[in-house]
Amino acid sequence: MTRQWDFTDIEFSVLWERLVGPGMPRPLTFVSEIQDALEFEQREYEAWVRLRDRIDGELQAAIETLARPEVYVRLRGWYDRDSESAAHMIKARAARAGAQGYLVYQRPGRTAWHSSGYSIVECGPYGLAEAIVALMPDVPAGQTGIIPLLSGEARQDNYEPRPSMIFDEADTGVATRHAAFFAIEAERTGLIETLQNQSMFGSRGMERDIIVWRDLPGDGRYGIGLPSNDPVAEPITRKLLAAKVDRSIGRMVERVESHWEASQ
Repeated sequence: MTRQWDFTDIEFSVLWERLVGPGMPRPLTFVSEIQDALEFEQREYEAWVRLRDRIDGELQAAIETLARPEVYVRLRGWYDRDSESAAHMIKARAARAGAQGYLVYQRPGRTAWHSSGYSIVECGPYGLAEAIVALMPDVPAGQTGIIPLLSGEARQDNYEPRPSMIFDEADTGVATRHAAFFAIEAERTGLIETLQNQSMFGSRGMERDIIVWRDLPGDGRYGIGLPSNDPVAEPITRKLLAAKVDRSIGRMVERVESHWEASQ
């Protein structure tokens, strides 16, 4: 049976601080509604008293996996018109270590930084991608087809017509489609980052795959895989998106195992 643990905002903050340390697991955020310092300390104490009876081996394993994974996935989503809109904010983290896999997500609060609570869900080592994608709005794939984009090294103003330059027709076409795509105000925009968390070579040996996703009104969802020398915005279904994240997870796990980089 899949286990799920639900916490208030203060409960999860206290739980993480006591079992892991200060700060929140990215991309989650915590801002208390309580302004008085003494009252906040009292609420933290009361939360810890409640939590002590709930902490068992399974919950400890979940926190340990989320805090010190071999591979993890971060999901963020926001509204283009108002990046501070709490109603459109999505924040979640899924992590895998050995045979363990868990998801933690933040429930919307008063602002984009506040939370009405957090939930941890057991998803197993092979369920991270599906669990992450399930938190996103159910939006069909875009209808326009594959859209070529400028690479990160190319500046948009490099493609402005100037008498002293002769442009390749394909380059100006890409620039035009790139500009048109990003000129459309998305209903939601976000990032899915798949990261390797352990490397015998330190931070320089860690890999990261990124998918930028945009939900365009009256059209659908597009995904942009990064890093890429020739990026494209690709129409993407939930099933295809989960498959891409799964492949990234598999690649990261293979790196960890092939380089003997798992914790000893």
